[in-house]
Order: sequence, then structure tokens, then C-alpha cells
Amino acid sequence: HLAILDLLGANKGAVAVTKIDAISPERRDEVVRAARETVRGTGLEGAEIFPLSAVTGEGVDALKTHLEEAASAFAAAPPRGRFRLAIDRVFTFAGAGLVVTGSVYSGRVAVGERLILSPTGTEARVRALHVHDREAEEAHQGERAALNLAGPGARRADIKRGDWLVHPAAHAPTRRIDARLQVLASEAKPLKHETPAHLHLGALEVPCRVAVLNGRQIAPGESDLVQILCDRLITAHTLDRLILRDQSARRTMAGGRIVDSFSPERGRARAPRLAQLAAMESEAHVEALAALLPLAPGGLDLSRFALARNLDAAESEALFADTDMIQAGAGGALAGMSKDHWQALTRNISEALANW
Repeated sequence: HLAILDLLGANKGAVAVTKIDAISPERRDEVVRAARETVRGTGLEGAEIFPLSAVTGEGVDALKTHLEEAASAFAAAPPRGRFRLAIDRVFTFAGAGLVVTGSVYSGRVAVGERLILSPTGTEARVRALHVHDREAEEAHQGERAALNLAGPGARRADIKRGDWLVHPAAHAPTRRIDARLQVLASEAKPLKHETPAHLHLGALEVPCRVAVLNGRQIAPGESDLVQILCDRLITAHTLDRLILRDQSARRTMAGGRIVDSFSPERGRARAPRLAQLAAMESEAHVEALAALLPLAPGGLDLSRFALARNLDAAESEALFADTDMIQAGAGGALAGMSKDHWQALTRNISEALANW
């Protein structure tokens, strides 16, 4: 579990050493040292350790205060992106109808809004919602929520664990994703090209095949770019974290982060494509966009860029306005071009017209 947390990029947490009432102070200190050594080298290195006892109450208040402060700091951050909820349960409730529960990955949603069940693409309306088992008018990024749904897409037989409930503009089903993959150092063998595996993303588990884009394998403890081909359509966005388990789904092999949720079918390992992936690896949207523009002499599809990174209208508008480029088109057909490419294009057009 610690390896999975590390592969998912978890870098905030706490360690609870329980049942200290049953051991000596010397043994407690020994276990605390062992816990600190266990998390060394992971994203939780340096996490605060709380020795505690449910019997005497020692340490419980300190841990509770720590968790409440962490929750308050997280809740204070404004939601980003369009609404996405990873569905982990679906059931019908007497007097209410269909209910789905899950974790809100991004954005916010309010009662009355219309959403898309993805990847199927059917529509549903939010009739009511609960956040952490309490009735609410809105659900925000980082919260657990239960949504009572109505409408043509609200059919229990058509919804399953691993599906997503998303803002209509965030609906982007795909079968191919490019990712930066880190293979666990504990693996006995390298991850070879075309390895069959199980992909875990949100609450989804789906069989897949992994193609290594640089060379033919990734050694234990190393990372590299891969293309993951899923057995069926899934919903994924750039920068989402994922876990890979072996073909029998019993052993965690690797994990990483999506670099591009719209991976091409051909030319996946060619030099121009690898250069694009290197540009898209940046978590900062402004840096990724600036690095991509020089690689797109024919212009960059800005609408697709915003969709892949799940930017809402205000976020994409601000990003594009602050980027030094020429924009053309509107709505879902917006393109951007670096000024150097724009000048070369206009010069070539003028010369072609003059020659004609």
C-alpha cells in the first residue's frame, strides 16, 4: 500500500503507531524508528508520526487536530477544472431512485446541473446530493459525494464501478493513453514491451497492454514513456495518476501519470511524437503550452489541449490570453500558432501568390 501511495504521488500524510498502551516506552520508540525507516525514500518521508492508544486516549487528540488542520487547508484551495467524479458505487434507494457515490476529482457541481456519464455518453441530472453523508447544495473537488440522478442516463444497469460522472465539456472517452511510468524497484524483471497488465485509474480496473516507447523494456526502479492500450473505452485526462498491476491483477508492478490522454494510433514512438510528449510532461499548463507551440508548425489544437488537461472556460481563456501566440477560430475549433510559425506561414503564402 505504501508503494501504491508513492506511485500515486502522495506527499502529504501522517503515520499512526497504535496500541502503545500494550508495550513499553522503549518498544514504542523502537517502532517509531522503524516506521520512520519504512517511509524513507517515499513521498511520505518526513511525515509526522503519532503514537496513540484508543484505550487511554493518548495521542488521539493530537492526531485529530493534525487531520482537521490538513482538511481545512485542503478545503480552502479553490476547485480547479471541470467537474469529474470517479464512480465507485451505484445503487437504488427507496423513495429517491438511482444514487452513485465517489470521489470528486476536480471542479464542483450543484443540484439541478446536467452531467454526462462517461464513457457511455448518456446524460443525467443531479436531483439531490450528499457530501460526507450530509445533504448539500454543492459538491467540490476533494470531497466524497453521493448524487441522486434522474434523466435518460440514470439507469442502474448501464452504470458500473469505474465509470465517471463529468461536466459535458469534460467527456472525452479514449482507449489509448501515453504515460510516464515508474517501475517498482522491487520487481524481479524489467517491464517488457507489449506486456499485458491491469490498469487502475480512479475506481476503474481494466485489462490493457503496455507498449514501451523508448527501447524494449523498463528496468526495475527506472521510469520511461509508454503507451497504454485498453481493452475498452475509458475516461481519462492528462496528469491523472494510474497504477499498473500484473496480468492476474495480484501484484503491483508500476505506476505513473498520464502525459497525453489522446494518444495516436500510429507513429507513437517516432522522434517528433516523443518530442511532443517531452513538452507535455510539465504539470504547469503554461509551460506545456509554450513548449508545444514551437513543435506545431501547422498550429496547435487549443480546444483539444484544454480538454485533455480538463481546463474550464475561465482557466483556458486566461492561459491562452497570457501565451505569446496567434489564435484563430473559436469554441471547439480554436487553434494557436507561435509567432515564428505564423510569420513563416504568411511569408510562404505571399511568395506562392506572387509566383502564381
